Order: sequence, then structure tokens, then C-alpha cells
Amino acid sequence: MLGNKALESWAAVQRNEVDRMSRSIHASGRGRKGEPVMLGGMLIYAMANMIGRVILSRRVFETKGSEANEFKAMVVELMTLAAQVNIGDFLPAVAWMDLQGLEARMKKLHKKFDRVLSRMVLEHEASKGEPEGRPDLLDAVMAIRDGPEEEKLTDDNVKALLW
Repeated sequence: MLGNKALESWAAVQRNEVDRMSRSIHASGRGRKGEPVMLGGMLIYAMANMIGRVILSRRVFETKGSEANEFKAMVVELMTLAAQVNIGDFLPAVAWMDLQGLEARMKKLHKKFDRVLSRMVLEHEASKGEPEGRPDLLDAVMAIRDGPEEEKLTDDNVKALLW
């Protein structure tokens, strides 16, 4: 699923997403002479959609919309929390107090990510995940989960592999 040939077979997806991003950049710059075009967000959307199409056989989000904004906000919050210095890491005796509230915020964010990933798995199961005409990574993982093997993957294992 992740070998050279498999990755090469998804090259059309990459080209398609780069083409979409190029058109979006062109459209953003039209009529805005001298104003900067925000490439960072467009690159994030293009990369997320490339990965989404390989893993889930669907675009994760359009460049605008509530799902895109929710996902982007969650990623920004994750990066912000990860960058903060946690007093409890330096003073283990006070770690249990969560003086900065970082642990509580991380647990809350984890629940948000879990809901989003659960929704993606359910949507994938409902659509059988093959709009591209070939199995994707989630199809392969779900085949292992649902297969005859004695040791099965749980839904939490599936979501962990996606994240």
C-alpha cells in the first residue's frame, strides 16, 4: 500500500491537487494588485487534501467552510499547546495540579480529534471508500480490522493510524 508503485499510482491525485491550488492562487491574486496572496493556508489545504484522498479516497475539505476551519483551528491549537512550556515537566511534584491547565486543554482537544476521526471512519464505511476506483489506506486497515485474523484492530487502533 505504501510502496513505490502504490505511491506512483497516486501521482494523478497530487497533480490534481497542485492544479487546484494553482487555480486558487491565480483566483486569489486576480484584482488584488500589490496585495499578498496567503500561500501558507493554500499549501496546508492542498497537502491535507492529497493525504485525505490517499487515505480516505476523498478530499478532507474544500478551501473554505466550517469543516476546514474546524480542522485548521484544531491543528493550530495542537501546535500551540505542544509549544508551551509545562511547569509540571520541570517540577514533577506539582504536575498533578495542572497549574497552567495544559493537560485539561489537551484532553479536550483529543476528544475533538477523536470525534472528527470517528466521523471520517463512519463516512468512509458508509461510502465503501472507493470513489477513486481503487482501495485506499483506510480500506486496507479496515480489511485487517474486519478480517478473519485472530488479533483484530479496534476502532481506536484505526483512528490512531489515521492520526
